[in-house]
Amino acid sequence: MRNTLFILITLFCLVSCTEEINIPKPPTYLRPELPEHVYDIYNDNCPYTFEIAKSFTIKKVSDENG
Repeated sequence: MRNTLFILITLFCLVSCTEEINIPKPPTYLRPELPEHVYDIYNDNCPYTFEIAKSFTIKKVSDENG
């Protein structure tokens, strides 16, 4: 009786491990098409210069208080 039970449990374990489990894929997202990175050197009445992206615009701000 013990041998039969051992054989059945072993057979059950071997048969159950062969089943293929389907795992759903995660959702995908579209890849955005971004423009190429292009930089210009910003130079103004400042003691420094730096590179700035062409897609960025700079507004001149003036102090109204003085």
